Amino acid sequence: MTLIVAKKLPGNRYAFVADFRISYGRGGVLQSDEALKFFDAGGRPGAKVGFFAAGAVAFWQVAAPLLKKAAYRVSVPEARKNGGPLHRALNQAAGSVGSEARGVVFAVQKDRNQTRVMVVRVFQPPNPVAPGMVAELERFPQDGFCAIGSGASVPNLRDSVDTRIDALGDDASTYQVAVAMRDAIRDTFEAAGTDAYRRYGVSPDMSIGLIEGGHFRLAGETGFHLSSSGEVSHYELSGELDSGVELKDKITGETHTLTPIDKLPSSPADKPLDVQRKADDKSREE
Repeated sequence: MTLIVAKKLPGNRYAFVADFRISYGRGGVLQSDEALKFFDAGGRPGAKVGFFAAGAVAFWQVAAPLLKKAAYRVSVPEARKNGGPLHRALNQAAGSVGSEARGVVFAVQKDRNQTRVMVVRVFQPPNPVAPGMVAELERFPQDGFCAIGSGASVPNLRDSVDTRIDALGDDASTYQVAVAMRDAIRDTFEAAGTDAYRRYGVSPDMSIGLIEGGHFRLAGETGFHLSSSGEVSHYELSGELDSGVELKDKITGETHTLTPIDKLPSSPADKPLDVQRKADDKSREE
């Protein structure tokens, strides 16, 4: 259960918003099941392949090592090729895990200013030639907007995001658009009711990602977490994708490493809390 929202912008730029799971125990203390719903698959020198993952965790746990091996054989222009390295790895995983999954995958190469963004769909075909799941790499939607995961069905999500982006004007940076998207998503869930995060299985803690100039970077966040019982904690998301993204409680000093979805020990359910927070974003380059 998750929410991933992606928007294509002029100049082959992309903005991403994805929730990540953190849980709090008594006294607002961070618990140990934090999860980042993104993983870095690596790539050939100068290139990068990454996945924002939704759907069955079991699928991504099987797919990730296959995709990391395949990523070194991927050329950005042919990343979506039917029967190519990514497509074959996804179908190998789909054939061994009987679970549906969705995702957004990007392939970038900065020195050549190359970018490809695609949508992953793992599903049971209506008239299968053989039993089991299949995987497809689909083009990014032509209208430039993609929302997947359990949270994508919250009412008025697209309208809210578009309204916020339109209000920025044509000169807005990719980062400004991503922040506006995140704020619009939070407004949408607040408008859907006090228990909307829980009902839709989405965490109110969200990271943002940016692609521009053939380069991807993940942006972190600092903010306050206020539970319904009044317990307060102040967290900071920081770090690098390759060495680990950390979440630090600014009050207790405790630090926890956010576990990429492909390295979770099992398939836990998200445990979002209904919260209020005031947040400032801090960009973290890969």
